Amino acid sequence: MRAGHFDRYNLHFPERRRRRRRRVEMLSVLRSIRVGLPRHLPNQRSLSTTPDHMGKVMRTVSALTTGTDNALDDVIAAPKEEPEIIEVPVAYTPQFMTLPPAEDPLLHLFTSYIMLHGEREKASKTTSRVLLYLHAYTRQPPLEIFRQALHMAAPAVRCMNQRRGAKAIVKPVPLSEKQRMRKAIEWIWEVVNVRSKSATIGKTLAERTAREMIKILNGDSSVLKKKEEIHKVAMANRGAARGR
Repeated sequence: MRAGHFDRYNLHFPERRRRRRRRVEMLSVLRSIRVGLPRHLPNQRSLSTTPDHMGKVMRTVSALTTGTDNALDDVIAAPKEEPEIIEVPVAYTPQFMTLPPAEDPLLHLFTSYIMLHGEREKASKTTSRVLLYLHAYTRQPPLEIFRQALHMAAPAVRCMNQRRGAKAIVKPVPLSEKQRMRKAIEWIWEVVNVRSKSATIGKTLAERTAREMIKILNGDSSVLKKKEEIHKVAMANRGAARGR
């Protein structure tokens, strides 16, 4: 670097420092002006758009560029407007029906019965659709309807065939709660899988199952007839229930 160029750089260095200090002060002033602006209110008018304040800002910018020391007094002393609070009306939120979780013991038993080839996720979706159809058809809590339909279709006993010597007898055997629910699920699943003219209406298994449960509650299902037949046979052979 030449000596003359180095001397000129030293002569201009203090002036560059003063200009840089003025630019920093100007940026700090402009930032302080924008601090009180609420950004979430699009309709709020900015402080810098008012005629009086805009003139002060322009005078301050011109004073900073020319080097006047008292250029920040007008802007700092300018009163800050309070942000206007706008009350936003709360939107209407419709009430949705919360479906019961899949951890319910009765739903777990139903899902385990209809599951094929270990595809539990597919069976869980079918169970959820059954509850959805029950709620869509009745506008009531679906799990209560689901449980009530299974309790109405569940038999209290099963008839077991036995042989005593050359004689065949029918022995009624009481069922536990889980066995009763499983028998009701088995009978309902047999009805909804039948392909005939008298079968339950519906394109999917979930829809047919929901319609069949509603039939059970109305007393029009063939599952209830099968339950009555089992109970009649058990009552006719109740004398054989004592022996082993």
